[in-house]
Amino acid sequence: MEDLKCLLLLTPSLVHFKLIASRSTLDAIFDGSYWEQFIQKKLLLLNQFQFFLTCIDNKFDDTTTFDSLILPFQSPFWLNNKNWFVTCGYILRESKIILYTTPLFIGVDAATRSAVFEVSLTNPEHRLILRENYNRIYNINEETLTTVDLSHNEIGDIGAQHLADKLRNHRTLTTLDLSYNRIGNNGMQYLNDVYKENKTLIKLNLEGNPSRYLSTVSAAIQIRNDKRMITLDLSSNRIENNGAQQLFNSVETNKTIAKVRLSGNKSKYCEAIGIAIGIRNDKTRTSIDLRDKQYEDNEIKLLANELYNNKTITELNLSNNEISNIGIRYLADMLRNNTTITSIDLSKHEIGDIGAKYLGDALQNNKTLTKLILDSYSYYYNNNDNDTKKTNKITDNGAQFLADALENNQTLIMLSLESHRIGDTGAQQLALALKNNK
Repeated sequence: MEDLKCLLLLTPSLVHFKLIASRSTLDAIFDGSYWEQFIQKKLLLLNQFQFFLTCIDNKFDDTTTFDSLILPFQSPFWLNNKNWFVTCGYILRESKIILYTTPLFIGVDAATRSAVFEVSLTNPEHRLILRENYNRIYNINEETLTTVDLSHNEIGDIGAQHLADKLRNHRTLTTLDLSYNRIGNNGMQYLNDVYKENKTLIKLNLEGNPSRYLSTVSAAIQIRNDKRMITLDLSSNRIENNGAQQLFNSVETNKTIAKVRLSGNKSKYCEAIGIAIGIRNDKTRTSIDLRDKQYEDNEIKLLANELYNNKTITELNLSNNEISNIGIRYLADMLRNNTTITSIDLSKHEIGDIGAKYLGDALQNNKTLTKLILDSYSYYYNNNDNDTKKTNKITDNGAQFLADALENNQTLIMLSLESHRIGDTGAQQLALALKNNK
């Protein structure tokens, strides 16, 4: 540093100064305060100062080094008087600290050789970036980069955004490890949006980040692109409804995954997503037993949509859930089109006369259903409010709707209506329909 100082003292009229230097230690050449005092005293005419400084540091493990290096360059002298802006970074592959003025004046050089962890005056958040000409510097064909491991760093939302931007259109990257960083919900959303159209990334490891969406985002990308995967276990995570829906949407491009376990998460809907994925892709499954799941109308709508054109499921047990007339309408609409299901158990629900009408209308067109169970709780023996709240309550009016359907339906063999409120009139209507049903 003393040699450089002596040289500069010989040029008091210096206007433009470029400095490129490599050091083994962080000496005074990296000190913004030192340069500020020297320029104010000895280089009064200097109006353009560009530098690129490097220092090998194999023991670097703390981003406070960045803060200490960048802080002296945040004075009014640098930012306001001179408008000189400085960035500090760490080149991961070369274990090298870099300190340079921006915009970078040396073109393609050391700063562009690898993934770089940076902090700048204009963007004080720590971020990790991958230079656009990374591969060109190393004479590596873009098609060869398949794995990037950036685990156990301090990458936050901004770093995740920059990294995703640089790798957005990469054609061969299959594994990206960002585990144990500081990526929050915003960063997770950005990663998901960027890689939504990516066809090659199979594994995105986000374990150990603070976001509650980490399991959803990494799984959605894997489901979308890994055509060899058959089973994925995401049980007992923190996945909520929105995350589960995101997983379900990703299955649209994957026809091979047959089972996604989502039990033990935060909602019934989440578990139902796993069932719906199986209905869509598991061509060996012939029955679904979902009794006692406490599924409500939203879950039933999801399942009914998948059963609409399903060609393998023949038996469906939905007994003792919390399906109302609205959910029955979803199932009835499905039965109008489905040509495979032969048996449905809808006992112990909140189905009334309106639900009976929906089912009756569906039976007018359905040619495959042979067994329909609509049993209720025992109305006469458990007639207090708590016991009858979730009980099917079909009356004579509902019986009439079902009777009308039976007159034309030649397929249904078993219709069970145990413990409803059907009286003499309803029984007469059903008897007449059975007489005419040949």
